[in-house]
Amino acid sequence: MEQKASVWQIGFKFGLITSIVLIIFSLILNVTELSFDPNIGGSLQYLSYLFLIIGMIFAHKAYKERNDGFMKYGTGLGLGTIVALLSGVLGAVFFFVYVSYVDTEYIAKALELGRLQMEKKGLDDDVVDQAIEMQAKFMTPTVMSGMAAVFTLIGGFILSLLVTIFTKKNRPDFE
Repeated sequence: MEQKASVWQIGFKFGLITSIVLIIFSLILNVTELSFDPNIGGSLQYLSYLFLIIGMIFAHKAYKERNDGFMKYGTGLGLGTIVALLSGVLGAVFFFVYVSYVDTEYIAKALELGRLQMEKKGLDDDVVDQAIEMQAKFMTPTVMSGMAAVFTLIGGFILSLLVTIFTKKNRPDFE
């Protein structure tokens, strides 16, 4: 029998793997500028949640393999949350570096996309200018990275609540 693994060890391993996958995916979207495509860019961002779910499932599977096939709900929730936490933090660090040093026009492109979408809805120029001015105050690399980390953690926690329902397996009361 293999040595029992801790939740932190497995969570860290799969959080790191999931982070790398999400960073590569983000890099592909940004380099190809698909993230700024008004038709599919937003939809493609939701794929990152699918990668997060897959990372959680693999973490749960690895934990169960090392623990005689069993995993309590709380353990699975903790594992998924660790995967999300690490993915959020590492993803935020990547995003900060990317927007600050690699693609310094990223924020300007995002603001312009927002402007185009508001104009497409037929909003007055004054309203659009005011909205963009307000958005620009919050669209700094630091604020956006922090928000990305927090939203990944919250979204990951919620996903972990759901994923663990299907992956948990309690030990029988009587063996």
